Amino acid sequence: MKKLLLISALLLIASNGWAEENIISKRCTSESGMSTYDIELDTINRNGEIRYRFMGQDTFYSVYIETADSKVIEGIASFKESRTGDDKGNPFSFKYDYATNTFYELNIAANCK
Repeated sequence: MKKLLLISALLLIASNGWAEENIISKRCTSESGMSTYDIELDTINRNGEIRYRFMGQDTFYSVYIETADSKVIEGIASFKESRTGDDKGNPFSFKYDYATNTFYELNIAANCK
């Protein structure tokens, strides 16, 4: 019985650690400093959220991850809600590069921490 409990506990710890590695949570800022992206990407469930702030605009986007491997995550972000009164927003494609720790939206590159 003790061995079964120990094995169960180790599996629980291992699965929780593994799950955390599949969640990317970063704050990314453009080179100009005008755009900030708070990204939360779940590579297992292929979803997440992006909070985008630019010149007083504060908007949330729901994420659908199209591809995810050990190098890059790519997907589509669709308008969810806004804290600044916007009632719609254009969907956009994005990419997150693990090697450079950079988030890309169109022609904007944002360094992540």
